[in-house]
Amino acid sequence: MITDPLETLVLPPRFQKRRVCDVAEVNSEVLSGDTVPGYTFRYIDISSVEAFGTLGDLAVTTFKDAPSRARRIVRENDIIVSTVRTYLRAIARITDADNVIASTGFAVIRPTDEIDPDFLYWWISAHPFVEQVVSQSVGVSYPAISAEKLAKMLVPVPSREEQERVARFLEDECAQVDRLLAEMEHFRSLLIEHQQCLILEFVHGSEGGDHPLRPLKQVARVETSNVDKKTVEGETVVRLCNYVDVYKNDIITDELEMMVASATAEQISRLGLKGGDVIFTKDSETPDDIAVPAYVPHDLPGVVCGYHLAIARTFPEVMTGQFLYWCLKSKRVMDQFSYSASGVTRYGLSQAAISSVLVPVPDVSEQHSIVERLESMNARVNELLAQLEQSATLLNERKAAIITAAVTGQMEVA
Repeated sequence: MITDPLETLVLPPRFQKRRVCDVAEVNSEVLSGDTVPGYTFRYIDISSVEAFGTLGDLAVTTFKDAPSRARRIVRENDIIVSTVRTYLRAIARITDADNVIASTGFAVIRPTDEIDPDFLYWWISAHPFVEQVVSQSVGVSYPAISAEKLAKMLVPVPSREEQERVARFLEDECAQVDRLLAEMEHFRSLLIEHQQCLILEFVHGSEGGDHPLRPLKQVARVETSNVDKKTVEGETVVRLCNYVDVYKNDIITDELEMMVASATAEQISRLGLKGGDVIFTKDSETPDDIAVPAYVPHDLPGVVCGYHLAIARTFPEVMTGQFLYWCLKSKRVMDQFSYSASGVTRYGLSQAAISSVLVPVPDVSEQHSIVERLESMNARVNELLAQLEQSATLLNERKAAIITAAVTGQMEVA
C-alpha cells in the first residue's frame, strides 16, 4: 500500500516535502465538558458539507442539546477534513467561524505561518491527498482514519510567493467551473420539477384532480416483507431484491445483481416477484425516502422481495401495475406516505398507513394511455439528465486535474 501521497508524483526541485504537522496544528482546540449548558453555537456535522467544499445552513443548538461529538472548535481559515466515512470526501474551508463547533468526526487543520492557508486547502482538496486519506482508512461499513495519520501526511511546499500565486489561480479557475456546475444543477432541478408537474397532470388529471381517488387497499393487495439477508438451513435459497435495488432502480429485472438469501415456502409464495408488481421502500432514515417505487415488468422466478420493502400487486380490473408505479412517483401521493411515516431516528409505514393512502383511479384504458405518455416524457427527461451528469463528471475531472497540477508544480501558473 502507498504510504506517501507524493511517491507517485514528480515534484520540481524547488518544492520541499513537509508534513501536515510541520505546517499546521491538528485538533488544537476542544470545547470543554464544563461548558455552560446554555452556550449556543452553530454545529457542523458530515452532512453540513455540500458540493464544492461549501458549508450549508448550519443547525443552531446549545451545548446541553448538542450531540456529544460536538467538540471541535474552529477558527477562520481552518480546514476541516472528515475522518469518518472518508469516502464522502467531506472537506471544507472555514470562512465564518463565529460561534461554530465541528463534530469530532472531523480533523480541524489550522495552518501556521509556515504555509499559505489557501494553498494548504487546495492541496488537501487535491486528488492525491484525498485518495491517500481514503486508502489509509480502516473499516468496511464505517471507514475512518486517525488524526495522527492525517498529521503525518506530506505536503508539497513551494515558495510563499508561488503558494499565493497558485491559490489565486485556483480560486479563479475553480470558481468558473463551480459556476458552470451550479448552472447545470439548476437546469437539472428545473427538469425534475417539469417532470413532476407532468406526472401530476397526467396521473391526477388535466385539472390536477379530476380522476377519482380510492384507498390503495381497494386497487392492490399490499404485503410487507419479513425476509431478511440471512441464509437459514432448511429454507429455499433465493435471490433477494433488497432496499438498495429498489432505491437505485426504476425497473427490477433479472439482469440486476442481487444478494443470495433464503426464504420459506410461504414467503416465496407471498413475496416472490411477478410481472406487474410494484415494490416500494417502507422504512428509511428520512421520510423523503419512504415509498420510493420500482416496477417489475416480468415474472422473476426465484427472486423475493426483501426486508424494509413492501410489494403491491394490483387488481387488474381496477388498476395496472405500471399506472400504480407512476402514482407513487407523484408528489401528491409521495407526500401522503411521508406524512404517514412515523419514527424518530428511522421512519416506517404501518400496514394501515399504506392501505389508506389515496391514489387516482381513471379507467384502465385511460391508464394505459397515460403510462404511454409518461414513459415517452420520462425517456426524454432521462436522456437530458444523463447528458448533464456526463458533462458534470467531465467538469469535475477537469477541476481535479487542474488542482493537482497546480499544487504539485506540474503546470505553470501566472
